[in-house]
Amino acid sequence: MLRYVEPVGAWFAAQMPGNPRREARTFTTPELTRPRITYTVGSASGAERFVIGVTSFERRVPADALSVVTSAMTAAGWRVRDERPITMQGYAGRAYVLEQTGGSTVTDLRVFVAQSRIYEFMATHPAAPDNAYGARVRGFFDSLRVL
Repeated sequence: MLRYVEPVGAWFAAQMPGNPRREARTFTTPELTRPRITYTVGSASGAERFVIGVTSFERRVPADALSVVTSAMTAAGWRVRDERPITMQGYAGRAYVLEQTGGSTVTDLRVFVAQSRIYEFMATHPAAPDNAYGARVRGFFDSLRVL
């Protein structure tokens, strides 16, 4: 069951399968480090995980910032299986399908630059998800809104 989430000051709204845990992190490019806040919901078994990351910049997002997102994933052992351009609410972005080394886990990742922020929307699941999981993933991505 998906639940509506709109954290105060996070500039997004989405439906997630549970109450997200908020964590403060950092986002680092070769030129700078910025605060990054993540909101995560994981299944009890650990097989599924939904994450929304928001990184704010003082001005424009640096040109190399999107490559930093995918570089971090591939450095952690993920392989880009598919990549394509997408839009959401007029914001340009990229959609990725990443496969964990060994092929047992897949992450669907959507990355958008909107004003002075980068949004990362991720759903991680077994490579052969069941129908219920597929419905949760579609509901999650269909519900995303930048505020």
